[in-house]
Amino acid sequence: LVAHAYKAERLSGARLDWISGGASSSLTLLLEGLLPAGINNLRVGEAILQGGVETFRETPWAELEPDACRLTSDIIEVKLKPSRPIGQSGYDAFGNQPVFPDEGDRLRAIANIGREDVLIEGLTPIAKGVRVLGASSDHLLLDVTDADPPPAVGDRVAFRMSYGAMLLAMTSEYVEKAPMHDVEDFSGRKMVQITAEPAAAGILAREATGARLEAMNFDVVELADIERPPSGLVRLTAGSDRRIAHKALTMTARATHSFGLIWIDSIAALMPEGEDGIDLPERSVLARALGLDHKPGALQPQLSPENVVIVGLRHADPAEARVLKDSRVSAFTMTDIDAMGMRDLMHEAIRIATSGTQGFHVSYSPQVTEFAGWEAGSGGITVRETHQAMEAIALSGGLLSMDVSGLTSGLEPRIAIDTVNFVMSAFGKRIL
Repeated sequence: LVAHAYKAERLSGARLDWISGGASSSLTLLLEGLLPAGINNLRVGEAILQGGVETFRETPWAELEPDACRLTSDIIEVKLKPSRPIGQSGYDAFGNQPVFPDEGDRLRAIANIGREDVLIEGLTPIAKGVRVLGASSDHLLLDVTDADPPPAVGDRVAFRMSYGAMLLAMTSEYVEKAPMHDVEDFSGRKMVQITAEPAAAGILAREATGARLEAMNFDVVELADIERPPSGLVRLTAGSDRRIAHKALTMTARATHSFGLIWIDSIAALMPEGEDGIDLPERSVLARALGLDHKPGALQPQLSPENVVIVGLRHADPAEARVLKDSRVSAFTMTDIDAMGMRDLMHEAIRIATSGTQGFHVSYSPQVTEFAGWEAGSGGITVRETHQAMEAIALSGGLLSMDVSGLTSGLEPRIAIDTVNFVMSAFGKRIL
């Protein structure tokens, strides 16, 4: 190879900057000083992606990370079933006749991934006590009898992948690819941290917000202002006006590499700032967060206008409307909600907020919702539509943080009660 490279240089009169002569399997030669002189490039893939598990087999390098890539899937069913199917066993869709040894009744789980997405034989469960039994085109069968604790419906199961499994998963359009970051898991449970201004804190306490979240299997925790929060932590922030949203967004930007924003409000808060001396006018909060006012406080690159969507817009000053049109922010007005329906609209809003991000922040103002006899919400979305929007957020699984504004001491108790109920819906409260 090197001789051919030198010959090509002589014949062409051009210098070759790179002579690539190996892959992960050549790393041992490199470290031992046995790599042929002249080779200055190695195509290292498997060693980076899998820690050399397949390249070096019995002696993978301790310095390499074997879990640089993981496959995770949701468990959609957990049941105690006979280990050997009842009746005669036939052939599956791939021409194989599965053989199941009789081990008595076993706890089985089904995950929502299959042979269409990944090479099943190349999956190794990370959790102890989990075994891969087989798969159809879109479902994976697991034995979880020996798992401690046993998984439940809605839990996620993680796998290491062989190179072949990784190849199929990476090329499948149905497998979402997201960066893994070095975030320590605090407890494995869902957690929520509640931060509120005094008046808002009183309302949240009166409505037993923390206790209700704990009843929904959240751990309500108090953590220091750390750069990287534990995995599974959702921040809930509440205040008297929309400026609380900028504080909440700033915390999310510090803890997240990229996130979207679903702004559920009657105004866009993109008003160009005047010279009235107010540090951050309430109607300019979103403009500041997106850097549209060219002042300190912008949250780029974590928050991009392309991942921001406004839901329930009713009021826009002409100057603000011009900013909105030029900002690349998506906005759904009341007319859009009437035409599309809240269900389809939220599906699109979540798609926008999660495109290329780790998840999204939700900012909610009660003024977007129409409450009987309350002028501030007149003409807004209904209480049921608000719940529907929050339920869609919970079902998406993408909620990273949330803020609620407008919780003042003068807020009518009935509106405060409904507002906290909306928060519960966003965090996953269900009737059954």
